[in-house]
Amino acid sequence: MGKIIAIINQKGGVGKTTTAVNLSAALGQLGCRVLLADLDPQGNATSGVGINKREVKVSSYHVLMEESGAAEAILPTRFKGLSILPSNIDLAGAEIELVEKENRAKSLRAALLRVKEDYDFIFIDCPPSLGLITVNALTASDSILIPIQCEYYALEGLTQLMQTVRTVKRLYNSSIAVEGVLLTMYDSRLNLTNQVVGEIKKYFADKVFRSTVPRSVRISEAPSYGEPICYYDKANRGTLAYQRVAEELLERFELDPKRKLSTFSKGMKKQVSVLLGLCTNTEYLLCDETFDGLDPVMRQAVKSLLAAEILNRKFTPVLASHSLREIEDICDHVGLLHRGGILFAKDVDEMKLDIHKVQCVIPDPVQEAAFLQALPVLHYEKRGSLLTVIVRGTRAELEQKLLEQQPLFSEILPLTLEEIFISETEVAGYDVRNLIY
Repeated sequence: MGKIIAIINQKGGVGKTTTAVNLSAALGQLGCRVLLADLDPQGNATSGVGINKREVKVSSYHVLMEESGAAEAILPTRFKGLSILPSNIDLAGAEIELVEKENRAKSLRAALLRVKEDYDFIFIDCPPSLGLITVNALTASDSILIPIQCEYYALEGLTQLMQTVRTVKRLYNSSIAVEGVLLTMYDSRLNLTNQVVGEIKKYFADKVFRSTVPRSVRISEAPSYGEPICYYDKANRGTLAYQRVAEELLERFELDPKRKLSTFSKGMKKQVSVLLGLCTNTEYLLCDETFDGLDPVMRQAVKSLLAAEILNRKFTPVLASHSLREIEDICDHVGLLHRGGILFAKDVDEMKLDIHKVQCVIPDPVQEAAFLQALPVLHYEKRGSLLTVIVRGTRAELEQKLLEQQPLFSEILPLTLEEIFISETEVAGYDVRNLIY
């Protein structure tokens, strides 16, 4: 199970979001599974990893308001090992709305605990304030990481921050601790920098990271391109700095970024196989039980990867699966194999237009029999007076046939791919009920 770390400083401009984005990406490059949770209404961490925050439909706001689970809101990024719980302007009203909630300090904690085991690290990019959103982040976290700019004014407000942490520790989260303090915009040539560092070390002692982050124009440029610095400029000293910080964290948690594939879980091995297949850059990729062993978050991530490849190049994935719900979500064309041959092959939309479930009550037995004879029935059953029929035909055709019989009640329903599968195999002589009974 991973560790949840809140990256926090109520003073703006100290490198909080920059650290959240770049440290997350650096750990991803080292082989870790990282989730970056953007809890800042400005959504800078979201855009910093290349996600258009204006197009985000489900965000951290919906998770905080308990309108959605974290798994439904999490998006994959194009950067190795890194996923994002995005934010946008919707979050701006959360401070007020949370006041009226009974568990206003614990909404985020409950949501992140459900996905915690899927990641090695979960970083929370907190807003530059100490309101209810920040309290939620602290309540959900195992520890905090404090970026501090090496300037005099950066020291102001630290007392208030630590007081808030102590309050949260007393009321909501007794185990929260200081993970570390990261010195940003560091310039050893300046006397002021050395004075500030001395004061910070007096207060936080061994919690201060050995690695520091220097001033760098390239670090400031990278977010405008939607990239962490380690992807925007691999040779930049900022890239090296965040790599060193990432390595320090791995040392503390004793995580091995170079573990062998044989030690991976079934789901992780499946992820690797999909990624290796995509890296070959073939026009066709044959996938056998692609989603078997994957948790809901990773299933969505794999679907997103396949969709991105389809959009960006000439690419056709061919999926063999028993999971009809997954097939229905992602495939345009479906073929059903039966006893070594293809029973049928159709576009999913076309298939659903030509087969329906009809439920009706026809009082007259003669009219009921006439209705059944007039239709290409695949399956029917009767319980009491209610007749349920799986039948081929368009909706308009069925409505006309029903109208002729003057039923007391009728409705025409679409079928799921699973229901179509069962109906077609029964017609072919493969009676599922014989296997059950």
